[in-house]
Amino acid sequence: METVPALSGTTEKGAMAPWFYRRFLKLNYRAIEPQKRGFNLSHPDRAERIRTIGTAFLDGYHAALNSSSIEEMATALCEVANEFRGFAFEGAGMGVAMIDYLSPWRPKFFPEFVESTLGDEHVYMLHVGMGWAVARLPGSPERAARRSRSIFAWLVLDGYGFHEGFFHHRRYLGSSRQPRSLSELGTRVFDQGLGRSFWFVFASDAPLIAQAIGELALSRHADLWSGVGLACAYAGGAGTDNTRQLIERCGEFRAQLAQGASFGAKARQRGRNLNEHTERTCQLLCEMSAEEAAAVTDTALSSIPQEHGLEAYEAWRRKIINHYAGTLSHV
Repeated sequence: METVPALSGTTEKGAMAPWFYRRFLKLNYRAIEPQKRGFNLSHPDRAERIRTIGTAFLDGYHAALNSSSIEEMATALCEVANEFRGFAFEGAGMGVAMIDYLSPWRPKFFPEFVESTLGDEHVYMLHVGMGWAVARLPGSPERAARRSRSIFAWLVLDGYGFHEGFFHHRRYLGSSRQPRSLSELGTRVFDQGLGRSFWFVFASDAPLIAQAIGELALSRHADLWSGVGLACAYAGGAGTDNTRQLIERCGEFRAQLAQGASFGAKARQRGRNLNEHTERTCQLLCEMSAEEAAAVTDTALSSIPQEHGLEAYEAWRRKIINHYAGTLSHV
């Protein structure tokens, strides 16, 4: 097990989720089974990877519920294999956000976790995990995102979209159904998460993903393909031939696919878990190494004014897309 970096301001013993929270917030691992969810099962190895990812997520979620302090939770998260550790942090993000919502009279744990050394490394995944929480709670998802004063907070809406696709994909496939209480820009981030969920729903099968996207309004395709690119780089499991098929089938949205892959590469680089499939994906989708693709996101972010609104998040993505529109050989 790796040494856990010291966290800022660890909580007092027993200060996280009370026992009755643990009882009614506990989630059944069967809920993430690909077969139960009605996902594509034609690739058993990919279905097994999805199951492993889901297990890591729920391990992280339950670590948040069962730990007596943020530091104890972080120790549990670091026991997850590095390949899948980011998904455990995503689950923990959901769990901590649920605890905070249900305990409005106490100081919030989520900001403390994000500001810790480990939380900063997994800042992408923590905010995506918070999106799972807002999907299950009343209130405005955008208002929840604004409470975290960071440009990464808008990944909450990505997590919301992923949750809806993962658990309710039949509601959204081939329909004009829109998420609740989101602005136009908020809906675009939601669609990025929805596209990312298609990677799981269709077990990373490029033809099936392209077909599902093609049945939705053309105005949504750019953001859906961005989400697919992120999942391809971060979750992996597709193989080289299937990744090449994404390039063939994404049409005019090649730069969006690369932008998503860059986000995936940066999330893994920041979480210190870059791996072979992320490298291979970036070589194909971004025509550069994973480290170089991560650097594209850094360069773009450095030129964004220090405002943390949804417009800044979209401007960040747009700069990355414009970069790839000018450099990729197949745009």
